[in-house]
Amino acid sequence: MFVQDNMFSSLFNHLSNVNYGYNIEIVEIEKEISRYLEIDPKNLWGNVVHMHCFIMMGNITKSKEIAQKIWEIGGSLSIQEEKVYINNLLNLGLLDMAKILLSDKINHLSVYLESFKDEILKYLLIIGDFGSFDRLSEIIPDSDLVATVAVYNHLSLGKHFAAIQKIVLSTVSDGLCLYEYKTFTDRGFPEVELMIYLNKEQEVAKDMQKSMDKKIDAFWLTSGANRLNNLIVTINHVSKHKMNYHS
Repeated sequence: MFVQDNMFSSLFNHLSNVNYGYNIEIVEIEKEISRYLEIDPKNLWGNVVHMHCFIMMGNITKSKEIAQKIWEIGGSLSIQEEKVYINNLLNLGLLDMAKILLSDKINHLSVYLESFKDEILKYLLIIGDFGSFDRLSEIIPDSDLVATVAVYNHLSLGKHFAAIQKIVLSTVSDGLCLYEYKTFTDRGFPEVELMIYLNKEQEVAKDMQKSMDKKIDAFWLTSGANRLNNLIVTINHVSKHKMNYHS
């Protein structure tokens, strides 16, 4: 038997109005997703929604298991469904899998940029690909994120930008649930805040924040370059997540 994708779409839409973290409402939605998947276990979109649900709950082990299951099932997703899957992979730090799905899109931006702009930008941000951002500055100059990275490139600090992203990812890779960002222009120049959410307790997340800040401070101190103050990074427990950012 098969389950119509719109049943899973309805549950996905329900998730968009539920708080992150382990709570009664999200547990009930997960049970309903599971019931449908018992009927149609190879439903790709259903598994993507299930994966997303576990990410919201902070269960990264289960999320990664489902990510691999989707990969093994294979097949095709709609554009919107694929966007969710890619975003799930990025949030979990499964960059090798995300790269396979995004490489062709990055190589053919004229075809895919309109549909997958958010996922492409987020992937390039996570890996610190300042070269691709330089290319994008000519294609989407109105992007605040692209403009932020352009400052590094203009000052020949692209490698510094990449190094900082590497520090961030290496610090939070154990426990990463969500990797989001928001941009600002109110100080007269573009800025970006990276918002990292983990399945670690808030006290542990704050300790990781201090560790990462020290690493970034040490990097700038030893780099010999003047520090740019247009990049902020915050680390919190997944239950602290707020809506309406680039997720």
